[in-house]
This record gives sequence, C-alpha cells and structure tokens, in this order.
Amino acid sequence: MIVLLATVVAGIATIAGSIAGMRLHISKRLLDVIIAASAGLTFSIAAFGLAPHAFVQGALGYSFVGFVIGGFLVILLDNILPNTYNLEKFGDRLYSILRTDVLASTGLAVHSIPMAFAIGAGFAVSQSLGLAVAAAVVLKNITSGIAVIIPLQESGHSRAKIILISSVSLIVILLGGLALSSVLDNANPVFLSAGVSFALGAVLYASADEILALVRKVSKKHETAVAIFLGFAAGFLILGMGM
Repeated sequence: MIVLLATVVAGIATIAGSIAGMRLHISKRLLDVIIAASAGLTFSIAAFGLAPHAFVQGALGYSFVGFVIGGFLVILLDNILPNTYNLEKFGDRLYSILRTDVLASTGLAVHSIPMAFAIGAGFAVSQSLGLAVAAAVVLKNITSGIAVIIPLQESGHSRAKIILISSVSLIVILLGGLALSSVLDNANPVFLSAGVSFALGAVLYASADEILALVRKVSKKHETAVAIFLGFAAGFLILGMGM
C-alpha cells in the first residue's frame, strides 16, 4: 500500500508542477534554472539513492548486466520515440508532422520511466529508502511539470489539455514503480543488487540526457552549473534521510 501511495504522489507532483507553472508565468531564464536543478536531482537519485545498494560481494557481474540493460532500455526508447528531448535527431520535418502535445507526452513518458524504476528499487531495498527516493522524485517531477507546459502553452493548448498530458507521468510512475517493486520483493541479495543496478542505469542515462540537452541550449553555463549543483545538494539532503 505504501508503494502505491508513494508512486501516486510522485506522479501527481508532475500535474501539480504544471498547474503551478501555468499560474506563475515563468521566464525562459528561470525555466533553464529549474530544468538544471531537476537534472541535478535526477543525478542525486542515482548517486545517493541507488548506487550504494547496487553492489553485493560476488555479484558484480549480475549488477553490471542489470546496469547495462537498464541504461540501454531507456536509450532505446529515447531514440525510437520522437520527443521534446531528441528533436535534433529527427529534424524540423518530423516536428512539423507531429503535434507538440504528442512530443511532450512521449518525452514525459520516457523520462518518467527511470523515476518509476528508482522508486520501485528503493522500496525493494527498504521502506525508508523508498520513501526518500519518492520524496526526491516528487521534487524532481514538480520541476518537470513546470518545464513541460512551456511548449504546450506556446502551441495554444488549453489548461485542461496540459494537465491531461502531465498525467502521463502519473500512469508511467504508478505502473513502473509497482512492477519493479513487485519483481524485487523478497529477492535474494544478488538479484536485488541486479535490480537496483537496472534502475541505476536507467536513471543515470536520463540524468546525462537532461544535462547534455541543457548544455547545448543555454548561454549562461555557470548559472546552469550552480543550479545543477543545488539540485544535487537537495537530493543529497533528502536521500541522506533515507539511509
């Protein structure tokens, strides 16, 4: 029950972020700072939430395989599904064919999958870690919700449509978090470390993708680096409470 509640709250956080963003009228500069802090939070979930539990003596091979599979799963989805994170790969022609709402929905879904895995793996290790990871994901998803509304508002979508698109995160995190938590429930230490490594690989790729996307487009690199660090520091504090 606690896993279900945590995944629902984490998913709703994206919707809450979108609603807040629609009311606050955020500038482009502030949006870049928010996205940078979000990327720092994503990286902290991997570094402080998952990595310490990804290794068990004698299970390095299993952990490595899980790590690679998790990372490549998200890489595959990110490259197959056109979304707001990989438009340069497909070019302007595809952007003109696909609607902004479709691109935003797929981008939100792909980048919600690692967060779902992180929550599921966290609860498989312990309830305290699961709650800490979920809290970090809540904060990260609020920033994601704020970020997703900008292209949608510019395309003239209604508030109701934006909230509906933001709910994609709720569905993905609910299903993914519950699925991985169930698979790893009562698992032996070797299988558990492989499962945590699977989530770790997915989250690390998502973090790298978000950071590189920022580096390519922002002009104020130092300001972006500070925001990433602050997001990382927030994750350090939140996740430290679950250790």
